[in-house]
Formats: sequence, structure tokens, C-alpha cells
Amino acid sequence: MYITHSEIHHNTQPGAGINAESVLTLTIHNSSIHHNSVTAPSTTSCGGGISFSGKAFMLSNSVVYANQNILGEGGGICVSTWNTELGSTIVNSTISNNLANKGGGVSFSGQLNITNTTIYANEATSIGGISRLLYGSGSATVNNSIIANNIGEIVME
Repeated sequence: MYITHSEIHHNTQPGAGINAESVLTLTIHNSSIHHNSVTAPSTTSCGGGISFSGKAFMLSNSVVYANQNILGEGGGICVSTWNTELGSTIVNSTISNNLANKGGGVSFSGQLNITNTTIYANEATSIGGISRLLYGSGSATVNNSIIANNIGEIVME
């Protein structure tokens, strides 16, 4: 699935902004995902702006802001990838002012690579900026990026 030069906004559950489960790849380029919300229990409870489960995820030159998932994980983005070579990549993007129970900005499982990206002013009950999914595994690599002013209790898992 490829989304480019698009604006996805003011959607409510299920799926909120983008819900792509069991999709091989999702690429979002030069797009804006904002003001989407999951406010009641859903089958996924993952991702207010973007929810993805598949082989590879790419977000580039995009903004994800003012999304919420008050009952689940990933206010802005929730990604789960099963390909260790490809994983998830976020580059030249901004993730800000999202709200979630956990992982206000990004929740992930699998390999997450973040480059030239700002993750700013996201809020969560626990872990405001980036969090690994509760039942997930994986690691994150962050290069030349800003992660600042996120609000949430830091919990070591």
C-alpha cells in the first residue's frame, strides 16, 4: 500500500486514521495524518493516527500530529513488523502532540529506524515519546533526530 501527497484527518475508530493490518508493506510519503482518534475499545486498540502490522513500514517527509488513542498504545503511530531486515523506518518526519495510554508518539514491535525526525510534545500515561509494544520485541535505532518534551512516566520494562 502506498499513500502519497495525502491528508488523512478527523476520523474515528475503528482504525482511526490508517488501519493497515496483515498488509505486506505500507509506505506513506509527503502526507499529513492528524486529528484522528480511538476513544473506545476496539479490536486493535493500537494507533490513533496509524496502525500497521506487516512486513515493512516507511514514513517519510510526513507529519503525524494531534492523534489520540486514550485506551491503547501509540497515539500517533503503532507499528508491528515481522521482517527483521526491513522493519519500520521513519525519516524526515515530525510526530507531535499525540496522546495515548502508552507510547504517545510511537509504539513499535520489531526493528525501528528513525532518522532526521522530530518526536516532540507527545503525551502518555507511561512513556511519552517512543515505547516498545507491551507484548512486542525489537530495538530502535535513532540517528540525527530530536526526541524532546514528551510527557509520560518513564517505566523500565
